[in-house]
Amino acid sequence: MDSDLPSLQIPGREIEGGIQLSNVYLYEVKVAREATALGEADQSSRLDPKIRGWSVDEERHSMIVVLGATVHHQFRPEATVDVDISVAGHFSSGTPIDEDAARSFSTVDGLLLLWPYLRGYVGSLAASMQLDLPTLPVIDAAELIRRVENQTRMREVAANANHDGNATIT
Repeated sequence: MDSDLPSLQIPGREIEGGIQLSNVYLYEVKVAREATALGEADQSSRLDPKIRGWSVDEERHSMIVVLGATVHHQFRPEATVDVDISVAGHFSSGTPIDEDAARSFSTVDGLLLLWPYLRGYVGSLAASMQLDLPTLPVIDAAELIRRVENQTRMREVAANANHDGNATIT
């Protein structure tokens, strides 16, 4: 399949024709409100985003990436809420996508592409339920890429460590 799209560089891989985001949809949502005794309330807000999985359809040259987040917030002095939400993105390509490419892609690109949709769903849900959730932050792409590169380097160092405890960096 010929394509006028540029190739997408994934560390260690090149996918001809690029990967396109075809569709995004709300995958799963759970909301739990909990009453708290005054003075025992958890005043902190927490956010835990992560890629929850991916699946590849090599024959159709596509994959699904699921991004989720759990938001914990005290929205009243006597109540907290936990919102667990996931969005799924359907990505397609001009060439087959294998498991390694999907893993590499979802780690950074999938997260960066799906995060604005997840933020929007959380904002809409919070408004419709009259929850005073703070707006989710934007992702610092440069910091995310640095963190992933550092984790990759650390795995390479660990994999290349020889038996006498010395490590060589490739």
